[in-house]
Amino acid sequence: MIATPEYNGHVPPLLVNTFCWLSRAENNEAPCDVFNGKVAAILASSPGGFGGIRVIPRLKDMLTELGCTLLSNSISVPAAHEAFLESGELKSEETTKRIHALLKALQALAPLS
Repeated sequence: MIATPEYNGHVPPLLVNTFCWLSRAENNEAPCDVFNGKVAAILASSPGGFGGIRVIPRLKDMLTELGCTLLSNSISVPAAHEAFLESGELKSEETTKRIHALLKALQALAPLS
């Protein structure tokens, strides 16, 4: 499960850098396939009304290129700065239900071993 803010419509540079370092080959060998065959789901947020929907296709492209299998559903949270209670829980019960459903789908495709 990858949750990311939207960074000017793109994947945040720190997340891009993380993927680059994790997939980096050691000693000039063939590229590392740490992501190959992994299953992933995406959540995105932004302070704007679109909730990170612009970053989702870019992140999907990046993860697919790295070899991940992606769940077709993703979740975006608009107005992220207003979306949470002081306790840290989401205000929207519907969004919470959608996240739980996404987690359940991810767990079904990528069981812990």
